[in-house]
Amino acid sequence: MQRKRNLNCEVIVSVAADLIEEVGYENLAIRSLADALDVKPPSLYNHFDNIDDIKKKLSIYSIKMLGDTIRNAAVGRSSEEAIREIAYAYRSYAKDKKELYKAFTCSRQIEKISDEAAALVNTLRQVLKPFDLAPEDEIKFLVIFRTGIHGFVSLENIGAFKDAGNLDTDMFFDELVEKQIIVLKSYQTRTGR
Repeated sequence: MQRKRNLNCEVIVSVAADLIEEVGYENLAIRSLADALDVKPPSLYNHFDNIDDIKKKLSIYSIKMLGDTIRNAAVGRSSEEAIREIAYAYRSYAKDKKELYKAFTCSRQIEKISDEAAALVNTLRQVLKPFDLAPEDEIKFLVIFRTGIHGFVSLENIGAFKDAGNLDTDMFFDELVEKQIIVLKSYQTRTGR
């Protein structure tokens, strides 16, 4: 790789995001990152304290990328269609960027990503506006939605469905999303809105 003349935090994190897809999130090390950047390992300490600091920035980068993915999926769509597209975009992101997604889900610094997480939640809240949910139902749905999608893609990413024979994971994911939309409509109906 050509030497990075303008080495900065953004460049380092971007290269680290690509590198972890090759070596795995758990295997990211200062030496391998420095090699990928074609710099000496001490150069990275001008920007980060240690590998955990880099991993914290990777978690922030990951949630921002996921937020951008979800926002792009929602653009031009409304109500149920937007919920479906967000779910499929979330799944695609988690499958295509398994290790980067792991950087977010494995982070012990989750409280440090509040701005990026808030932007992601704000996108979801905008999509839910046409449903006119009670505030507590909106929160419940957001938790159910994230838990369902995250649980499914996390199991899928570790190969948990491979032992289930000819399981059509796409069909089951479709059904999961449709069940979540039924839950969403039940909140809407229950409140008489």
